Amino acid sequence: MAKDESSDIICDKASVTCDIPGIRELTAEEQEKISSGDIQPIVVNDLDEYLKNFDAGTTDLTDCIEDIPTPSTRATMSSKKTIGVNPIPVPPVYINCEFTYTKNKAQVGYYFFKNVSNIKSWLTGIRFPVNFSWKQRRANKSFTSTRRHLTITLTGVLDTYIIVNGIGKILSQNRTYSFNFYLKS
Repeated sequence: MAKDESSDIICDKASVTCDIPGIRELTAEEQEKISSGDIQPIVVNDLDEYLKNFDAGTTDLTDCIEDIPTPSTRATMSSKKTIGVNPIPVPPVYINCEFTYTKNKAQVGYYFFKNVSNIKSWLTGIRFPVNFSWKQRRANKSFTSTRRHLTITLTGVLDTYIIVNGIGKILSQNRTYSFNFYLKS
């Protein structure tokens, strides 16, 4: 994946922490979406084998970071940053993180984050939205003491629509994504 070295902000680390997935039956509304073709579930012959794709624990996603170009307004020191990572075991499905930030220049010459807002996440890819859905539950931010480095943490639920032995099910997994950013001087 490509990191945009021309950007004034770089994502230099990404990871995901996952819980053991839970399985539930489809609701009537979800079953209707499958019947109408809005959702195309993944047919699974061996549920235990398929579940091996959804490990619990933390995975480093740093090598999967892809910068997504967004317009920037340098005169106001305000900008948006959007990145995507490909963490879902049936590629290519990306979790995207976007936020708006403002920066200032310190007297000693480096830039620092003044404010970060509008943190959001969503899925993209050729298998979305037909097999997966993402529900963001929380978005947090933290800065180092100099405010040159920023960590954004996204917590949510990834649902995967599957058919096992002809029965529709949803595999739900709590996920926490962590992204580290820094401003170039």
